[in-house]
Amino acid sequence: MQRLGVPVRFLHFPDEGHVIGAPNHIRLMYETVLNFLDHHVLDQEWRRPAML
Repeated sequence: MQRLGVPVRFLHFPDEGHVIGAPNHIRLMYETVLNFLDHHVLDQEWRRPAML
């Protein structure tokens, strides 16, 4: 993504392992991914998830 010039961020959950299991972390991950896709695919304004 960076080589293509797309700004990226790293979403890190220090208390999670390889699999994200806490319900609030799962919700935040999906909300972040969907906002990223809305912004970069559908050209919508970026919306920062409320939990961040």
